[in-house]
Amino acid sequence: MKKSKLNVQRYICILLCLVLYITVLPFPVSAEEAKTRTVRVGWYEGTYNTTGADGQRRGYSYEYQQAVAAHTGWKYEYVEGSWAELMSMLKNGQIDLLGGISYTEERSTSMLFSELPMGEDKYYLYVNPSDTDISALVARFTTEDGNEVKINGVLQESGVTANDYTYPVDIIVTDTKSNTSRSYVITIVFQSPKIWKKIADFNPTSELAGDFAMKVNPKDNMPYIAYTIDDNGSDKLCVAKWNGSAFENVGAENFSTAVSGGIDIAFDPDGIPYVLYIDKDNGTAATVMKYTGGNWSVVGNSGFSIKANASSGTALAIDPQTKNPVVVTISNNASAAIARRAPELSYFNGSSWVTAQVFTGRPGLTGTTYAAYVPVATTYGNSVYIAMSNHKAGYSLYKFTNGTIAPVVEGGFLKEGATSNGIKDLSIDIDGNGNVFLCTVDNADTEDGNPRLFKYNLESGQLAIVGGAINNVFESHNFYKVAVDAQNTPFVVYRDYKGLKNSFVINLDNETKQWSDAFALNTASSERAFVDFNSNNDGFIGVLMEEGNVIELYTYADAD
Repeated sequence: MKKSKLNVQRYICILLCLVLYITVLPFPVSAEEAKTRTVRVGWYEGTYNTTGADGQRRGYSYEYQQAVAAHTGWKYEYVEGSWAELMSMLKNGQIDLLGGISYTEERSTSMLFSELPMGEDKYYLYVNPSDTDISALVARFTTEDGNEVKINGVLQESGVTANDYTYPVDIIVTDTKSNTSRSYVITIVFQSPKIWKKIADFNPTSELAGDFAMKVNPKDNMPYIAYTIDDNGSDKLCVAKWNGSAFENVGAENFSTAVSGGIDIAFDPDGIPYVLYIDKDNGTAATVMKYTGGNWSVVGNSGFSIKANASSGTALAIDPQTKNPVVVTISNNASAAIARRAPELSYFNGSSWVTAQVFTGRPGLTGTTYAAYVPVATTYGNSVYIAMSNHKAGYSLYKFTNGTIAPVVEGGFLKEGATSNGIKDLSIDIDGNGNVFLCTVDNADTEDGNPRLFKYNLESGQLAIVGGAINNVFESHNFYKVAVDAQNTPFVVYRDYKGLKNSFVINLDNETKQWSDAFALNTASSERAFVDFNSNNDGFIGVLMEEGNVIELYTYADAD
């Protein structure tokens, strides 16, 4: 059955209103004057302006204002009040700047808006997919307190009021507290339900050696797979990409030195691929290579880390600010700086590797205060976020910015009643709203343990379990991965331990907030699986099969 969806087609830009009331500041300001100018900025607590417990201001609007100040040299004097109070002060010339104001033609007659928007709001209204009569659709929506929604002057009640959406409909949302309104245009879009479909088998010319990773390149929106092959008794690294119709090699096959596991792949903002592996030829330390000019080359020097434990895991990410690689390994031997089973962070500074960066404040654990497993890494904003499992002591989340590691959550992400967590796998992704999705395992529900998904908001610090336990009994080598699509829906792919050991994928239903029915990707025994989405919201899953020397590639596509 076709799904009917109410989709707001007009994107309302939230602009930063810069000098604001023309009659107050009609004159040009010289560059020298700008450097010494004090600008009075309205501050109200809300989505884009928040004040932490430490008294520090933060939020998207605040960061935008700081970026403006970096170019203008302005100094800010913050004036606090409600949104309505500050709007009045803006109009009266009592403040000079107010963030988070939506552009309207009426406002543009008395305010100056920046040409570069602070961001944009996208609004979606959904209707019952069983109701395909668009001449009498009933929309469900949520509003903040004090807001009214009207269509053709008729007050709308969510889930009750029917309207004819045969043609685009104007909807007016009014904030009764500030007496301001926004208008949107609603257009019906019929959308076929999506399903996962296999689109290709990747069969390398040499025998697969068992290591495998997959990630989507943000530049070309295509999935890349890093894998190892048996090269005369020595495992070597290879990379291939899906070009939309077939797989093609990225550089030469078996381009690395001998691999002892721990492979990962990441991309810089320009789409340059980087790979990480534990280098058997260099004392089982970490090596990173990048692909430029048609060739793979070593970044810095091979084997830059201390001796690493491949079975405990590795992680690779690209620093959003420097565009250089950041690596996390788990130590496999004691040294002056790093104890065994301790996590080590290394980062490339443009000319050499800075190593032995210690994660301080680690939770105390049985036998050692340092034991860590399966580090994973991703990026958000200007930072790299790293999660890892602590043996029998939950999971930890860290933030790496400007060469500094800071703990975000230490020893958390365990359901109440859990006494242990699984240590052999972990997965992380972050949506566009700063929600960290961490797929973990604990024994709160079953003795063997169940995977579950935590959501942690980086701004508020709110932590919640979403979707309930994933119905798959944990096994020490049970692989599972999480990825969030462009609509902030988390998907989890996992290996069926108790059955055929094939791979399944589930997603969190935005309506019920529960897991969807598990979809079987294949019917044969699989090994590892990875899931990722591109900016067009195309989903990809890569599955390494146990037999047949094949990696299967799936995509999330229309059912018809």
